[in-house]
Formats: sequence, structure tokens, C-alpha cells
Amino acid sequence: TSSDPDNVTVDIGPSSVDNDTTTAVLTLSFTEEWSGSAFVTAFVCDEVPSHCDSEMFSVLVQQLGVDDIVVLPEVFVLRQNYPNPFNPVTTIAYDIPEIANVRIDMYNILGQKVRTLVNGTHQPGVYHVRWNGTNDFGNPLSSGMYFYRISSEQFISVKKLVLMK
Repeated sequence: TSSDPDNVTVDIGPSSVDNDTTTAVLTLSFTEEWSGSAFVTAFVCDEVPSHCDSEMFSVLVQQLGVDDIVVLPEVFVLRQNYPNPFNPVTTIAYDIPEIANVRIDMYNILGQKVRTLVNGTHQPGVYHVRWNGTNDFGNPLSSGMYFYRISSEQFISVKKLVLMK
């Protein structure tokens, strides 16, 4: 934690994480009248091999009135990544209309899985995941065409993207 309210660090050390789980929960609390954007960067580091992944999330906090409606997706959708071609990072958006186990994997042109980006239960909503062109071991991949595949119990879709170095 930090005394600076604009820059708070929370360190979850190995002693507080169950080795059988891949989920960590961070609860953000805001004062009742506050609205605006907060940016959260999550870093996940493996001990062996030693590499870290990071993901930035934006949290929009706004006051909802009686007439405000929150619209959830009605169908599963896998959107085209942006930018495409990309270097060094691209964003993949997807819509989940119901509680589902969702997996997004990256494949090379030979059909070999090179990276798992998402693997877990999702609540209904619109999601974004970023890919930095590395494999599951944190090694950078070569330029070329790759495929990304989303799968759940009810939905499978594949799109292609281009990594340009």
C-alpha cells in the first residue's frame, strides 16, 4: 500500500496465494460522490521460468440514476483485434452474454498453440485482453500471421492477426 491516494500498490506475495488457483480478486472502493476513471495495472510473475506479464485495466466509476440502463451483450462475439497489423501490443475484445467458461488461445500459422490469453469463468459483459506477441514462456514470437480462437461451451470463433516487427 501507499500513502499517495493517486498511486496505490498492493503486493500479494506467494504466501497469500493458493498455488492451485489462477484467480486473484482486487476490490476497489470509492467515496459515494466520486466519479471518474481509475487505471489498474496487474503484474503476474512466475518463479520458474522467471517472466512477468502485465495488463492494464480501466475502471470507469459513474453515478447511475434511476433512468440509466446497463446493457449486457445478447450474443457471444469475438471482435477483430486492434491495431492490426500490430507491434508491440494489440487488443482483442469479446462479448459474453451469460456466465461461461471462456478460453482464448493464440496459434501460429502451423496451427500450434503458442499462448493462452484467457482461461476462466466470465460473468456477462464486454471484455478486452491485450497480447504483447509473446508465447506462454514470455519469449517474443517472430513476425507473421497468427490466429486467435475463443471457445466456450456454446461458442467457438477464430480470427487472424498480423504481428509486424
